[in-house]
Amino acid sequence: MELEEQKKKVALLNDELFIKDCFNQNLGKYYPDFVEVKQLDLHAYKKHVGKTSAVFVVGYKVEYLAKDNSIKKIKLVATGHSDGSRKLAFAKLNYLYQHGFNDGKYLVTKPLFYLEENLAFVYEASIGHRLFSFFKADEYLNLANAMNLAAAWVKKLHHLELDETFAWPKFSVNHIGPSVQKFFTDIISHNEVLGKRVEKMLADIKNHEEKFQQNLKPCLVYGDYHPENVILTSLEAKQIKMIDFTDVALGDPMVDLGSFLQQLDFMGHRFFSRAKVNYEKEYFITSYFGQKIQDIPAEFFPRINLYQAWVALRTAAFLFYMHKDDSVNLLLDEVEKYLVLVESGERKINLY
Repeated sequence: MELEEQKKKVALLNDELFIKDCFNQNLGKYYPDFVEVKQLDLHAYKKHVGKTSAVFVVGYKVEYLAKDNSIKKIKLVATGHSDGSRKLAFAKLNYLYQHGFNDGKYLVTKPLFYLEENLAFVYEASIGHRLFSFFKADEYLNLANAMNLAAAWVKKLHHLELDETFAWPKFSVNHIGPSVQKFFTDIISHNEVLGKRVEKMLADIKNHEEKFQQNLKPCLVYGDYHPENVILTSLEAKQIKMIDFTDVALGDPMVDLGSFLQQLDFMGHRFFSRAKVNYEKEYFITSYFGQKIQDIPAEFFPRINLYQAWVALRTAAFLFYMHKDDSVNLLLDEVEKYLVLVESGERKINLY
């Protein structure tokens, strides 16, 4: 399929007539009482058509006629990308759903079907709110329950026993984040001194990861664990549900801890004091390990801080293209500080 044709196919996720026909053909396989769609409302959460790609995430409120003549309501979501990446993401989600994340306290969204022509898949919407959305409440927000659930969910993923039915990709900073490589190229053109600084950071991160991986027994990692992918009905919820499985791979479990911590820091500092951000980061880590900071084996801290550095660099790349130079410089300072902690091996996860 040619690129322009691919982009048009993905954009059909936001076409009411196409989706209604698609649901009439497919939903009966997943809802035994389904007869036909009676009402369909669409909301595009993400709608991007650029020169090189098309990315859509669309939500659907569906009212359908059931076999007993009643009207039932369901909420569905479709996600598509013209690069074809959603096919593997759908397979990963299916695997997790079928291997213990379909019931109980620690959940993933329920997958439904893949649309080959549209490079997209459909899944049941997660009822609730992103953890990040609660941050805007107040400085004294009690996040203890949410942090416990988030730590326990990812710990369950890290301890999941794998069978040989799925060929998992391997996580590495060498393979993840083409935006960082583009950032590296573009920032040299923008500012050679800054570009050389970024070049050294990236080289240091890669060298440290290669050294750590020599003695690593990899497990499943989420790959981009952060508060916007965590769904809760409330801060007192008994269950947690995860969305977006694009980056799930085999790797160092500290990838997820470093990712969650750095993005908790970056997202949280706009709403909370530094003292609260530092406290919540330490609370998450102690929840995961079930130990006080001083009792957690020292070997984990350089790896956690390595991935805090990596995610800070990725965030800097994102903000560079938004022309937020002050934030980019601040994040690059933080990358260097995290790398100092990697070298020192200190039992620290906070910079300030």
